[in-house]
Amino acid sequence: MKISYLDKVMYAGNTSRWLMGQLLHTEKTEPFVGYKGKGLEWGKIDQNVVNDIDFLELHPDDKSTFEIPECVSRLPNLKALKIPSWFVPHLKDNSLPNSVESLHIGVRSEKKTKNQLG
Repeated sequence: MKISYLDKVMYAGNTSRWLMGQLLHTEKTEPFVGYKGKGLEWGKIDQNVVNDIDFLELHPDDKSTFEIPECVSRLPNLKALKIPSWFVPHLKDNSLPNSVESLHIGVRSEKKTKNQLG
């Protein structure tokens, strides 16, 4: 897969961010207040919010999760996606929806081990 940042919009804090986490990373446990009401269960997206998601951050608990959930690849209005760096080698042509304009690599907590995250 070719990833190019040329002529791409870099989304900043002015857009609503959604969080898809597992057990340790939820809208209640992450310090960013903008996640309130924007938390998603890993690999599941309710149909009533599919069109609302334009910026999504994926925060798995540890490095045993390494692929973008299939439901993310079907988001029609996703413009920006933030993924952990260890997802990069596993990206496939169909991992991202065509609407993605900006791919952010690296999450704030990825340098911590699972034991440090608790």
